[in-house]
Amino acid sequence: DPSFSPVIAIADNGDTIEIMGNGTLTLHSKSVTGGGIFVHKDSDGNVIATGTWTALELLGFHSYGDGTPQGLPSDFEGGHALIRVHIVSSTGLESDAILQIDCTLGDKIPGGAIEGVRLLVQAFDLNFNKEVSGATLYVRTA
Repeated sequence: DPSFSPVIAIADNGDTIEIMGNGTLTLHSKSVTGGGIFVHKDSDGNVIATGTWTALELLGFHSYGDGTPQGLPSDFEGGHALIRVHIVSSTGLESDAILQIDCTLGDKIPGGAIEGVRLLVQAFDLNFNKEVSGATLYVRTA
């Protein structure tokens, strides 16, 4: 949703990835839909590429519980998801990648969990493996 701020992760070389998007995941069928946009910047903040991402496969989800311990609605959910996504850049390059999304709400947040995203693009040896800023949220619908 363009009204939200991007969630940002950084790679060891200083490159950043800004990610925005939304979707739906279903635990019982282990399915996922959704997608969004990304902006890849170098360590100086210059845009290297923009593009889209599309969810392909839910690799796993672990709930941290609902948002009530933080004073939020009970349908707000915290958790850790791993999703295989397909990215397509404005430069024409495309690849599958692994998107990790952590929302630190709930009463079962493991030590070391950090709010945000990480993105591993193996084909191009890009590992945005440290959360920088931004908020994520799961909303339970059933």
